Amino acid sequence: VRRPPRPRVEWIAPRRGLAAELSQATVAVVGGGVSLYEACAAGVPAVSVPVVRAQVPTVRAFGRRGAAVTLPFPAAPTQAAAKVVALLRSPSKQAALSRRSMRVVDGRGAARAAAAVLHLAR
Repeated sequence: VRRPPRPRVEWIAPRRGLAAELSQATVAVVGGGVSLYEACAAGVPAVSVPVVRAQVPTVRAFGRRGAAVTLPFPAAPTQAAAKVVALLRSPSKQAALSRRSMRVVDGRGAARAAAAVLHLAR
């Protein structure tokens, strides 16, 4: 679906991973699935909007840990926009979110899981 152009907003087509786009973002608006994990791993301050009810527990957990700014389900676009603007106006909050999010999603979960399996096998 082609979306109308908007100033300073770029719609991207589905692709394998968002690392390239996220690396250019000051703040990202993401759902509550893989895009949230990718933003956190990249250290990009994120506003997380659950797209489906099943994402609510994940979004809430990230919010409790201070790893993302979160919204309820369902959320109005104006709510997300207000959160983005507030975050853009606060470089200190951006930096804090970036640090916390990279601690929550450090990209080493598979290695930890493998180590746990090996430990149990011994």
